[in-house]
Amino acid sequence: MAMSESYNNNVINVETIQFPQHLLLPSVQNILKLRIINNSDKQENVRLNISGERVDITIKNSDSDTISIPQNDNKVLDLEILPKADGFGIISIEVEWFKVVQFTVKVQKVRENVPTEKTNEIWQKYTPPPSLEPEGFDPNEFLLDLSKGEIKKLNKGICKLEDELEDTPPEEAIKIADLKNELSECLQSLIKAYIHNQEFDNALSIIREHSNEQNKEYLLRNAIRAYFFIDFESMISAIDLIDDVNDKSALMKTVSLDLIKKNPSNALQVLEKLREERDFYVRGIFQIILNFLNNSQNEQAESLLMKLFYLAKNGENINYDLMKDVVYSIAEKFTPQKAEKVILSIEDQQLKEKLAKDLFDDIYRMVDEVREKIEHRSIASYRYRVNISTQQGENFTKFAAMGGNVSDNILAGQFDFDILVVSLISQNFSLFPTLDRLYSDIAQQDEKQIGYVIFPSKESLNQEELPILSEVLKRLIASKTQAIQMKIYNIDFIPYLGKPTLIIGAEESRGLPLKEKLERSLSSVNINLNTDLFEGGKIIGYLMKIFNQQITRPINLVFSYEFINQYEEFLNCINLLV
Repeated sequence: MAMSESYNNNVINVETIQFPQHLLLPSVQNILKLRIINNSDKQENVRLNISGERVDITIKNSDSDTISIPQNDNKVLDLEILPKADGFGIISIEVEWFKVVQFTVKVQKVRENVPTEKTNEIWQKYTPPPSLEPEGFDPNEFLLDLSKGEIKKLNKGICKLEDELEDTPPEEAIKIADLKNELSECLQSLIKAYIHNQEFDNALSIIREHSNEQNKEYLLRNAIRAYFFIDFESMISAIDLIDDVNDKSALMKTVSLDLIKKNPSNALQVLEKLREERDFYVRGIFQIILNFLNNSQNEQAESLLMKLFYLAKNGENINYDLMKDVVYSIAEKFTPQKAEKVILSIEDQQLKEKLAKDLFDDIYRMVDEVREKIEHRSIASYRYRVNISTQQGENFTKFAAMGGNVSDNILAGQFDFDILVVSLISQNFSLFPTLDRLYSDIAQQDEKQIGYVIFPSKESLNQEELPILSEVLKRLIASKTQAIQMKIYNIDFIPYLGKPTLIIGAEESRGLPLKEKLERSLSSVNINLNTDLFEGGKIIGYLMKIFNQQITRPINLVFSYEFINQYEEFLNCINLLV
């Protein structure tokens, strides 16, 4: 008996193409075949949810309960059933389709480029104020290429001028002024020569010993600025040791601005000495970044932008505006993807979300994206009730292999019935579905019970078949005390006669009352009593012998094929026998 349910869909179809019509035994191969058809132009996946009561079920030709079916193809699954008890078993099968469903969602994507360039406007905020812009300074004007001999000669000339100046009486003011001017020019030439020859200590000594305070400050600042171009490494190390300079911080700012365009890497080292002066430091870094970008030194520029980012993020107080400007600059000058990575690196979730929100239109865009999800849809379910037994023996195996079957109440030893229907001749069709349905309907509708045995003999119970049937009937029924109370009806079928026709084969004393009883309720059925040709036969003799002559002589009932198509008439007829 089977109960099934399927759900409309045009993609996957499921059909049962083979169902075991025989009694299920452990010694027999019990195969239920399902065909799953894929009507789509792509691979589809289904899963079989299988359970059994009093039976074990395995998918014989698949290692998994999830099945992949190629496009426009089908797959046949062999379900092997192993009985574990006597009576009936339940097979439950649900076919679940992994349906791929496409849907559209708005998705945040990182842009390829920023929509509008803003760095020129943003970076205006980080231009050094005019007060810090150095006056035009050419270090070459503070260098003089003299040989050692020329420097020696110049030193002698300076000494001579100093002696002459000392010997000149005060009243010769004009001469003194001329000597001082000449001496000043010689000293400046000597300072420039020492700087050119990388003898800064000598230049510094000249400045300290021979300059007045006003001239000394001018010479010292310009000597330092020039020497940063001549020997940067020495100067950057020595600058902290020079104490003669007033407002050294201002000088270092000037030096850094001197170097930015000509040597930005050196300018960066100078700026590191001004790190505590945060505003100028940030402005200077931005100027170096701009210089790097103008010279296609993108890697160095990106590194400095990240330096500013960490400075803004990790300081005592977060400089949010600087952080935002830096991240935007990375997006425009490099890629929005790099800017997003910087945002994602922020540990503070609230800060991360704020920055992403404020820069959303510059870094991100919303696009429609088609996605897929898997919906698990039940497309078919089956529940089969099958007759099962754990009986062993060669004849039982042969009985099942030939298509023999027995109602589950007999198999379970429940003899609460007195009508036994047997079909012992092979037909052109399987009688099991009809008899099993009949068995269930009588039990459910009228609360009555019958038993049945099917053995589709192909050789009229010859010497090979009769022992098989005999052992099955003796072991399952004839050996039971209830057997002597049973009425046995041996049924057979003949071709269509144009109208449902039943021939009762029995002696008149038993057949006539039965005929009259049936005619009272079955007006649309032709009922004939035959006490000759259909009354006996070898099968009746075999049954009497199997039951040791202890049963009432079985009655033959021969139905025309119309009863197979008109099931209700068949049900009513058998029901009247109970």
